[in-house]
Amino acid sequence: MSDQQSSAAPATSLGNHYDAFFAAATKSCILIHLLWLVLFWALGVMPMAIYNFVSTCFFAWSLQFLLGKHNRTWALLVHMEVRLHMVLASIMVGWDTGFHYYFFLLIFVCFMNPMYGRGMRIFLAVSDVVIYLLLTQYALRPWYTVDPLYTELLNIHNILIVTITITILSSVFRKRITETIGDLEMAANTDPLTGLLNRRSMFARLEREHARYQSGAASYCVLLCDIDDFKMFNDLYGHDCGDYVLRECAQAIRGLVRTGDSVSRWGGEEFLILLPATDPEEAFHIAERIRSRIQHTVHTFQGAELRITLTFGLSSCPPSVSVSDCINQADNALMQGKQEGKNCVVSQLL
Repeated sequence: MSDQQSSAAPATSLGNHYDAFFAAATKSCILIHLLWLVLFWALGVMPMAIYNFVSTCFFAWSLQFLLGKHNRTWALLVHMEVRLHMVLASIMVGWDTGFHYYFFLLIFVCFMNPMYGRGMRIFLAVSDVVIYLLLTQYALRPWYTVDPLYTELLNIHNILIVTITITILSSVFRKRITETIGDLEMAANTDPLTGLLNRRSMFARLEREHARYQSGAASYCVLLCDIDDFKMFNDLYGHDCGDYVLRECAQAIRGLVRTGDSVSRWGGEEFLILLPATDPEEAFHIAERIRSRIQHTVHTFQGAELRITLTFGLSSCPPSVSVSDCINQADNALMQGKQEGKNCVVSQLL
């Protein structure tokens, strides 16, 4: 199997991972608010005890948005709830309890959450800043007096929650960014129909292999193959059949080359195979194995049996020859094979 198989596989959807994370975050919020409910009840701050009971019910109810895949709505609702909790708790029990620290969490999420558009980020951030500045004035004289020990414990508790939450979110967002970059790189390097390397990516590999060869590494070979009479499949059965033929050939070639070999869709119905550390004789046998397997495999499309054959051009060039010349040599061999009746392997060596 070729070493581009990882890029051939379709990109894995990240949605399930984030749905699970949001669900876990919601359950964590429920537990935290239950803890605050008990704590505020014990401290005699009944408005906050009632509010945390309502918040607990709210988070349990918000799970339906996750089940319905409305993650952006869920995030906005949670943002508003955290903002309101920060305001009420700071006014009720004072600035020193540390509930204002959630402002920094809100700002962090504002700019890191990929579900928010630019306008929404600006609106949330500006409104959070305005509320925070107002809070610095109205939270100086708390409505309830809390024992200094409990004030300090609440302060430490809130510092820990904000710090841990930002750390976890940083890890999640970083993972998302890394995976998105990986998906973009995969899309840039692979052919979307067959999952093989595309022409640009293969040419870069050819240049690297040629540079190794010029530095004293073993020689390499290039196989350029073309699906015989490909236009006939499109004309008789439609372009869906042509796509089917391309995928079948790509899968067969991928399964018949060696580990370390690279396969690409070179253009149209052409495939290019890079065989590192391979002499022409071995390359010829590899091409023959692929050609024979595809020829003798029964391919069926919508009830119609298709006869698929490939013509191969093989080239192996000295270090002084450029990659483009080596590819052109394989292309000349391919054209010769077409003229000689197709469904064959022709080699031209420089």
